Amino acid sequence: MDNLGQSEMENLASNDKTEDPKEKEQSSTITLPEPKENLDNLTKEDIVTRLLNSVDFFKTASGSFETFDSFYDGSISKTKVEYKYSNTTVVGGYEKVNNFAEDKNSVTYENEYYYNHQMVWTLDQNQKDYVSYNYELSGKKDTVTANDVFEIDLYKLYDSDEKFRERPPFSGNLFDYEFTAKYLRDVEQWKIEKQNEEFIGHNTIVIYGNIPESIRETNFAQPNEKRFRIWVDKDTGIILKKEIYNNAGDVISYLRSSSLIINKFLKKKSFYLF
Repeated sequence: MDNLGQSEMENLASNDKTEDPKEKEQSSTITLPEPKENLDNLTKEDIVTRLLNSVDFFKTASGSFETFDSFYDGSISKTKVEYKYSNTTVVGGYEKVNNFAEDKNSVTYENEYYYNHQMVWTLDQNQKDYVSYNYELSGKKDTVTANDVFEIDLYKLYDSDEKFRERPPFSGNLFDYEFTAKYLRDVEQWKIEKQNEEFIGHNTIVIYGNIPESIRETNFAQPNEKRFRIWVDKDTGIILKKEIYNNAGDVISYLRSSSLIINKFLKKKSFYLF
């Protein structure tokens, strides 16, 4: 772990202000797919396939979202996340996570994560320290089907990267493969509630379902989950909004996006700490 001096922190804060002439030229020559809003009616198989292979449906993404979780012991967790992701000739990503304190006596934490095609930097803004390390992408390059992942043991979902598609080390809500493999595996337990609903400027498909006992018993931190609803961007397969309800219909967990921009060229400097 390395300590950041004041000058380095200032450089970091301004690292996106100076534009490389070569990068400027590159941004003008790269053609990214034009974002579009899918209005086609999707089947259950269509949407599951898109959720499990969202990496195929966009090249860059930037946005923000908030999360809230309440737990069986009465504690809560709140975060706000901002992110950038690129999988073009410029490969990399950035994520800033603010963990909000439960009460005024607790500390609010802010962490930032930078990564390119081989290196990760994790910056602790509270301690003014960072760590860096090399990484390799795990997962499959080819299309994944529902049958590939719905057979994964529920207790091993988060230890089965090799069965899902490739994704970066930090990906926020862009590649939430485990949620799909967990909550949508029993197609009789959920339905397409709305084919088209606008949310933050994107057309989404709304899915509503029950959470059976076999899934609830794996949720040690919050065993009161009963039902869920998700809003999925139909063009990309990104989950833009997610709500988990208890038996009374109260929201006990959520993810709510406040912005999403697809296929806008992102500078390489966005994905390097220094």
